[in-house]
Amino acid sequence: MEKATVVPCTGYNVVVGYEFWRQLPLDLIKYVPASKYIIITDLNVQQHYGDELLRALNEALPDGIEALLYAVAPGEASKSRETKRALEDWMLARGFDRKSCIVALGGGVVGDLAGFVAATFMRGINFVQVPTTLLAMVDSSIGGKTGIDTPAGKNLVGAFHRPKRVYADLAFLSTLPEREFNNGMAEVIKAGAIYDAALFQLLELQSEQIRALDPDLLTQMVLAAVRVKVTVVLQDEKEAGLRAILNFGHSIGHGIEALLTGHWLHGECVAVGMIKETEVARARGILSPDALNRLLSCCQAYHLPTTIPTGVSHNDVLHKMAVDKKNERGRKHIVFLRAIGDAGQGAEPVEDDLLLRIMAPAVEVVPHGPIAGTIRVPGSKSISNRVLLMAALGRGVCRLRGLLHSDDTKVMIAALRKLGVRIEFEDNGHVLLIQGCDGKLQAAGDNALFLANAGTASRFLTSACCLASSGHSLVTGVKRMHERPIGDLVEALRAVDCAIDYLDQEGYPPLRVHGTGLPGGTIQLAATVSSQYVSSILLAAPYAQAPVTLELVGEVVSQPYIDMTVALMKQFGVDVEAHSGSRYVIPNTGYQLPDTFDVESDASSASYPLAMAAISGGRVTVAAMGSGSLQGDAAFCRVLERMGCEVEQTSDATTVVGCVPGTLQPVDVDMGDITDTFMTAAVLMATCPKGSRSTITNIANQRVKECNRITAMLTELGKCGVHCEELETGLAIFGQGADSPASLKRGVPVECYRDHRIAMSFGVLGCLWPNVQITDKDCTDKTYPSFWDDVCNLQGHRNAVLHASIEEQTSAAAGSAGHAGARDRQSVCIIGMRGAGKSTLARAAAAHLGYQFLDLDVVLEERCEGGIKTFVEQQGWPAFRDAEERVLADTLRAHPTGAVIACGGGIVEREANCAVLQATKLPIIWLDRPLVDIERYLAADGVRPAYLEEVAEVYARRQPRFAACADWRFPVAEGATDLLCWKQHFGRLCALATGLSPRVPAWVYSKFVCLTQPDVRAVPAAQLAEIVANAQAVELRVDLLASLTEDYIATQVAAIRSATKSPIIFTVRTEPQGGRYAGSPAKYAALLRVGIRLGCEIVDVEADLPSDELRQLTRLVPASTTLLGSLHFLRPCGGAQELTAALHNCALGGRADLLKVIFTADTPGDALALVEAYRVLRGTLSRPAIVMAMGQAGKLTRVLNDQLTPVTHRLLTTAAAPGQLTAQQLDDMRAELGLFPKRNFFLFGEPIALSASPLMHNTVFADLKLPYTYQRCSTSNALDAITCLQGTNCGGGSVTMPLKERLGHVLVDVDVPGRVIGAVNTIVKDSQGQLHGFNTDYLGILAALRDAGAPSAPRAALVLGAGGTARAAVYALQQLGCHRIVVVNRTAERALALAEQFRVEHAADLMASTAYTYDIVVSTVAATANLTVPEVLLTASRPVVLDAAYIPYKTALILQAEAAGCRVAHGIDMLLHQGLAQAQLFCGGTTLSSELQKKVWARVHACYQAMLAMEPAERVMPNI
Repeated sequence: MEKATVVPCTGYNVVVGYEFWRQLPLDLIKYVPASKYIIITDLNVQQHYGDELLRALNEALPDGIEALLYAVAPGEASKSRETKRALEDWMLARGFDRKSCIVALGGGVVGDLAGFVAATFMRGINFVQVPTTLLAMVDSSIGGKTGIDTPAGKNLVGAFHRPKRVYADLAFLSTLPEREFNNGMAEVIKAGAIYDAALFQLLELQSEQIRALDPDLLTQMVLAAVRVKVTVVLQDEKEAGLRAILNFGHSIGHGIEALLTGHWLHGECVAVGMIKETEVARARGILSPDALNRLLSCCQAYHLPTTIPTGVSHNDVLHKMAVDKKNERGRKHIVFLRAIGDAGQGAEPVEDDLLLRIMAPAVEVVPHGPIAGTIRVPGSKSISNRVLLMAALGRGVCRLRGLLHSDDTKVMIAALRKLGVRIEFEDNGHVLLIQGCDGKLQAAGDNALFLANAGTASRFLTSACCLASSGHSLVTGVKRMHERPIGDLVEALRAVDCAIDYLDQEGYPPLRVHGTGLPGGTIQLAATVSSQYVSSILLAAPYAQAPVTLELVGEVVSQPYIDMTVALMKQFGVDVEAHSGSRYVIPNTGYQLPDTFDVESDASSASYPLAMAAISGGRVTVAAMGSGSLQGDAAFCRVLERMGCEVEQTSDATTVVGCVPGTLQPVDVDMGDITDTFMTAAVLMATCPKGSRSTITNIANQRVKECNRITAMLTELGKCGVHCEELETGLAIFGQGADSPASLKRGVPVECYRDHRIAMSFGVLGCLWPNVQITDKDCTDKTYPSFWDDVCNLQGHRNAVLHASIEEQTSAAAGSAGHAGARDRQSVCIIGMRGAGKSTLARAAAAHLGYQFLDLDVVLEERCEGGIKTFVEQQGWPAFRDAEERVLADTLRAHPTGAVIACGGGIVEREANCAVLQATKLPIIWLDRPLVDIERYLAADGVRPAYLEEVAEVYARRQPRFAACADWRFPVAEGATDLLCWKQHFGRLCALATGLSPRVPAWVYSKFVCLTQPDVRAVPAAQLAEIVANAQAVELRVDLLASLTEDYIATQVAAIRSATKSPIIFTVRTEPQGGRYAGSPAKYAALLRVGIRLGCEIVDVEADLPSDELRQLTRLVPASTTLLGSLHFLRPCGGAQELTAALHNCALGGRADLLKVIFTADTPGDALALVEAYRVLRGTLSRPAIVMAMGQAGKLTRVLNDQLTPVTHRLLTTAAAPGQLTAQQLDDMRAELGLFPKRNFFLFGEPIALSASPLMHNTVFADLKLPYTYQRCSTSNALDAITCLQGTNCGGGSVTMPLKERLGHVLVDVDVPGRVIGAVNTIVKDSQGQLHGFNTDYLGILAALRDAGAPSAPRAALVLGAGGTARAAVYALQQLGCHRIVVVNRTAERALALAEQFRVEHAADLMASTAYTYDIVVSTVAATANLTVPEVLLTASRPVVLDAAYIPYKTALILQAEAAGCRVAHGIDMLLHQGLAQAQLFCGGTTLSSELQKKVWARVHACYQAMLAMEPAERVMPNI
């Protein structure tokens, strides 16, 4: 084969080339003759190459020898015992023998599986590898390692079995999806990193061309990677030592992959593993940060992930690593990279605590006394970015040393390369060589300059991109980047005829910068927001078409940074004339590059180790940053001097000697010239003597940095018990002394807002105060990647930084996912008619999500003098619409995250407003209430100005505008009265729209009822509730409806929601699939989009939809919506291969969450054959599946199906399919056959001896004939609970104190209430073995208050206590729409923290709370406190009183309330309500009948009262 290169390996050859695969049959017959050939492939590869290769091979074979093909489902799940057994049985049945040959055509899964079959079939037969993926070409096809996966881990069962030949045809890569190509690049990068520095540099320099599949570069790259693998394997074939280096990144990578099978690819997991294992090497001092930075940049260049994904627990990864083959004597081993191209001689041992610290997202600094040492921090970010740009623009070659390797410089280097600048690493990454372009940058076009959140890079490059002579460049980044202003710079450049377009919001990135050249002349620039605008023009000006005179307008901020730019430009040959600090004259002479340039240490980064000395009473010296520094932040040491520290400074080093902890002096300091260090100063001021007051001023520009840093410091220092006040241009901090505040007695999670400086500042605070937890340690990578390593080194203890413990990590996850995390969540905007209920439902939705509620009508009331009604009467509707337009734009701009925004009904009357709503990236929800209900409501409304026309006319005009502006539509049923029900539905839709809602779990033996009525509204409400009661979901068969308009379908969805809270399955069954819909594929897809828009939780997509429509549809599906891929065959199944293909198609290209394949059974044999085929295949699936047969003969398949079996009901006149059973019939048959798995549920917590939960749940299980048990697990240790939960038969459990906040890390997701409340009281294991968390405490509180007659919209409520139950109470009251909630607690700080979390009020004590009258009082205080309240709280308004304590039945507060004539709710009733909600979850989401609930209620109350009648020492509650 003349087009190929042969690389010899041990006993076989690897053939690498381009476009030779059609010659392969002749070569195969020559070198690997056989009696029979079998091509083993997967369904994807079969379509592209498998069938053609089979034909070619059979044509080439002599008579009497044949080739057959066997295709498996794509994906890792096929690498299983079940698939291997089925394949071997198939081969045996077709006469394959010991002289046969296997041809493995496919990726790594096919190669590993086929190779293992070859190793064991007839005790070993020949096989060849024909890899079709890059990953397989460079890795799995070479070396003879074969194997399959087991539940314990990947590749744990297998054999060494060499292939006879390997054919790597690079032409196969042309049909490889981009993600799969990048997946393979991980192994290529690994090969260069461990053994071939030249290969690694090729990958760095040619990433664009390689990703474009340049044939020559691909061949060079693959040959180099293959030679690395072959060279290592030849030296150590059986993995006795050196070969372990090929597993670089795989120890951690396999741990991640075991948890993400079916979601992440092998190479993606290995990429993260390489980065994390390299971080371990850096922490050990084995590897330089420069080498890690190169590896990180290279992975990012090929779009590979580099961080462990959210939701994957580092503890779980560590657990999976325990079964790694490299481990010895129970100790984990990894490969330590020493330099690019050098991974040593094998794997070495590593400590678990170091692995955890590197992998964990959150860390805690442990104080170890005074800190001492000498350190060189990374290079200056400010200098690095400036010299990078100057070197790129200049003439000649410049070598930069000491450059900062960080997120900011990485994106700057990547952007400069895209602009045509040659940049290479030398000296193993310690030196960066730049070949200047002499101002001749090449426009990047649509290959966007993605700059993440690097504000410096985005602003510097905006001016630089103008220098290109033609074309355009796109400057963009992450969402936060798009919120950082750049308008003043853009307008200054536009004024001199530079062409720059805003691509989204005016004044903010992203930008399109046209290559027009920079004309020169006088440029006027407002410099009041950022000095980076000034530096941007200064740096580009030497290449303007004429000299530039830069005139600054307004008060200049951060003058030292401008001075730095001017000083650096001089070192690069450009003398800038500075006149009074506001006028600069820059010659257009270009830069003369020095041969080398040394970047000094970053002064902002140096503030942290210097502050560590100050806060701990230690002594720290920072090298390469002294009195000769160009950086303004070098003056930070003078702030420390004022606070009482000793400062010694030479020209190139700074030393600080700290005071005795707690004796730093309070100061008032203007930090306008050193703004980036104000956060470091703030944490020091927090430790000044108790009662002292320090102020930091002139830092107003810090409100528009990576986050609003002033607000962030106020919030996070407040969490730590430090009182702060916001000032006009800064903040005041009140000292707490050396001893940590009471709030730090247990871990406090500090939100970092993705801001590196916040994380490092609180890292400094942790050097004195224990229990400060940094929730996002990796954000320090932006400027100081080795920060946490340096903290350990300076403290002289490897455990000076630890991963957050179980309790802390869980609390942080729960808390930040709730109110704290709301800052990172998309806001949602509500539109709809006046009177639709926007304010009421939006307020409840905000409470549900933990968001802020903003009512634009309220804002307008405040802005319109005299209120809206008076304003309209005096100035007219047009003036009001003008004001409304301004308020809408201002609010959307100011609140992109963490808010539910309710707009006025007339917001769509203006085209400009409609354009704003349509352009925003926020989800827009149309609250659609029937006209008759709106008219009824408005007729009674005397507050707002009346319409000038009939309501019906306004309604008709606005409806199409609402529809055009909205992404989502929430229809309310006509005459709806259960306000709480609709609040809960609307909250869930908002959670779905914002991506906060977890997907519907895969419950075991679950059911969904199929509604077949043409109009659901025609079914009486009581009957509809009964029909849907005993099912986990409800299917709306849209194809059977009387009308297919969106308006009509919306009424059907509303009718279903009025009867159940269960998820809705939106199904449009087409005629070929056994339904009635006969429209075109495009119209079918449009109908499905209606279901998505209406917020149906599950959408059924038929897998035979044309690929273009399918891609377009699935691209629009929100992450929280569950996609069900389905196929229906009106005939029996043709066997395992047909079922495999059908299930693969139903995966919808990996987008489906649930698969559904339905055949028809004509005979019982058809049903049994389908059951057996699925039994063999189900172990290979990574998703739950519905597999059944229709018809009377197929009923058995319905009984045996354990995922969402469709059912009918006796009240339905028609079943959706022949053979469909009712839910009761299905349950009875499953119970009779003993199909329900035995499951054990537990109550976790302490003390729990007298809990009624076991009695309650066991009563439910017995009545439903479920083989479930519920028992107590009395413990306060989270590990005990985790052990139970991970048991084989465990179905979940109830969680009480003290564990409600400690188990979050083992959960795959938590429902929205649980995240907002910050506590989980219910855990359920689904059919895939995954654990889901819920909070039902708030439901118990709501139901108990409702039973006691509490108003549906209370004006004010008082909550006593500040623990988990108090948070649930506040959450429940917010669901009711309570306007004022006041929290009181014995410890005022805890009440304040709770009030701030939920945006409610707090009172210093009970007497202070009497300032208001209340409709509801809830106590969550222990009964032993014998709490009573001031009498006036009860007599003034006779509130409903709930005491959560349930022993005794009547607490002191309940007795007091009854005496005052108040209605009361008892703790036992709250417990029962929340427990029944739990029981519904334990039973797979089934709604419990009212009869069963009454039975449980009576049984528990009887036993409870009997228990109370006993002597306290003898009390006991039965389990059954």
